[in-house]
Amino acid sequence: MCVFNMEFELNPTANQTSRGRFQVLTAPGPGAVAVLKLNCDSLDIAQFVLRRVSTKGRPGTRMEIGRICYGRWNEEDLVVVRTSQTTWEVQCHGGLVAVQRICGDLRHDGFTEQSNIAVVNVVEENEPIACRVRNSIRHAIRAALPGAGSRKTAGLILAQASNGLCDDLTLLQTAQRDAAEVDAVRKRLANWRDVARHLTEPWRVVLVGPPNVGKSSLMNAIAGMERSIVCDQPGTTRDVVEVDAVIDGWPFRFVDTAGLRESTQDQIEECGIRQSILAASECDVLCIVIDQSPDSENWINSLAAASLPQHRVILQNKSDLPVSHNGSLLNRLPQTLSSLPVIKVSAITSLGLPELLRWIRQAVVPNEPDRTTALPLATLLE
Repeated sequence: MCVFNMEFELNPTANQTSRGRFQVLTAPGPGAVAVLKLNCDSLDIAQFVLRRVSTKGRPGTRMEIGRICYGRWNEEDLVVVRTSQTTWEVQCHGGLVAVQRICGDLRHDGFTEQSNIAVVNVVEENEPIACRVRNSIRHAIRAALPGAGSRKTAGLILAQASNGLCDDLTLLQTAQRDAAEVDAVRKRLANWRDVARHLTEPWRVVLVGPPNVGKSSLMNAIAGMERSIVCDQPGTTRDVVEVDAVIDGWPFRFVDTAGLRESTQDQIEECGIRQSILAASECDVLCIVIDQSPDSENWINSLAAASLPQHRVILQNKSDLPVSHNGSLLNRLPQTLSSLPVIKVSAITSLGLPELLRWIRQAVVPNEPDRTTALPLATLLE
């Protein structure tokens, strides 16, 4: 990061000849951040406009392409990035006063305002592929960053501006490409596609099981607060309850569902059960909650033929209680479920909950990316 001063001495004769174009990239109206794109017709004009911009003593026209710099425009704090030889991107406060002041200065300095579509077409068609890819990555970062669910995911999103993602995407768009190298890049990016999607979208962890097995109590223990209604009567949870949590820096959404059973006379409860089935079919991790009751054994036998997601685990809840005289249900699991991992838990004593959270994180992120890992952000794949 560089820090610079950016001040303009406006030339009263500059309006006579257009010196370049500028474009407000963000939507009209006030916002958190406003982004402008400044395209100079030549390096000489850029030197005039940016004559007081310096990065560690160097003029603005010698800023490295892609370098992020902090500075000021009169009294406005801003960030400037050089995106090509004669193109700069300016980010300032999103209030109307700030962006209007900068636009007014540019008009006074002889620049023409362009519509969004016109500038993108005129500028980017003539930019090198690497510059277009870098611009796309910056736009993807701006779109993804507000949705980051944790400090770790925000850092990984920002890291895409400076790691090997630009080189990978540039290779895929280059006319002269080595087939083996292209296949290797595509495979590498595909391996991280799911992780990249969940930088802004939490993994969904759904708890399913028969009524009164303790799903809501487990949910409360995981969340550390009373979000679900806990009662000793079956059918209490009639809707899907969601709680967001962060495990080892990764965002997760835990979903407590209505107890699944074959039939019910309550239409509201029946609707909740249908929502539970839908939630189970769309989750990333399925936690099958059972206890030692006969209802659990009957229910889990009916689950044996169901279509289950890739990541699933059996939670034997109420493990702080003595095992019934009939022996542990775990010894009588159907063959299709007998190979699933089993974690003994207790919502009352928190037995097994740390182990459960570690297992969930390891299941969906078996390999931890770092800031050098190229992650294909969602908007880059659209």
